[in-house]
Amino acid sequence: MARLTARERILATASASPGVPVVAGTAAAILHGSMWFDPEFQIELLHDLKGSSRHGVGRTTRRYQISSSDVVEVDGVWATTPVRTAFDVGRIPPDWRGLGYLDALHRAIGFSLPTLFRYIENHAGWRHIRQLRAIAPLIDGSAESPAESWVRLLMLKGDLPTPELQIPIAALRT
Repeated sequence: MARLTARERILATASASPGVPVVAGTAAAILHGSMWFDPEFQIELLHDLKGSSRHGVGRTTRRYQISSSDVVEVDGVWATTPVRTAFDVGRIPPDWRGLGYLDALHRAIGFSLPTLFRYIENHAGWRHIRQLRAIAPLIDGSAESPAESWVRLLMLKGDLPTPELQIPIAALRT
């Protein structure tokens, strides 16, 4: 019996869910190509206010009103747009985890930072918005791992200089 990849698991769960769910959060980041996620991540499905909201093993469902401008089709299922996905994963506490998710998503899809900043300002008062406001300016898609993002955040919190990521090293000639 073969194990499903994270992407296959998300697509199967969304396709089997009643109604027309929207994949959100970490699962949406994976659909957009993010390479980093926790192995036991929950598949977050958003249903409209009239839709089903039954949880299941490995999935969380919520009844939610979401703008059509925040939704895009990915591999035959609906998912939040890259900017909306960044808005969601950047609010996952603690801040080092949120920054790791943001860096990985930016590396995968290169969403617009100015658009994200406008989106943040238009959604004041949302849960964990202060965290997102603090870490959004630190997004760097050249980070190659969550650990690199976390160490960078620690350095900045310690008032150390901003580290330069991915410094090219010229090959030695012999």
